[in-house]
Amino acid sequence: MNLINSYPLYDTLIKDVEGPSKSRLSKKELLKKLNKLDENHRDSIYLLIKMYFLKHEKVNNVFEIPYKGTSIKSHTDVNTSEILQDIQFDLQHLPHKLIKMLDVFCKKYCN
Repeated sequence: MNLINSYPLYDTLIKDVEGPSKSRLSKKELLKKLNKLDENHRDSIYLLIKMYFLKHEKVNNVFEIPYKGTSIKSHTDVNTSEILQDIQFDLQHLPHKLIKMLDVFCKKYCN
């Protein structure tokens, strides 16, 4: 199975943002929502960004942090001893369609 084609949340959200938008997108409101997310929702956001990047951009290195994101801190998971990275993105570097997807995600799944 090709992993690039197997993320149902991405497939659902990409369909949701096809066509003209029915509502105005406020980046300021989206940032407020994104900053309040728990770790599980942040992981989903990263997977959505990564999936969009792999499907829509010419990628030479699949380990590259997409859209000029930056690693802001690393820490070790106390349960698994895995090294984890926190990654920060600037909305200005994300494609508009991806931003719309993140907005729909937050509206549907983040209360």
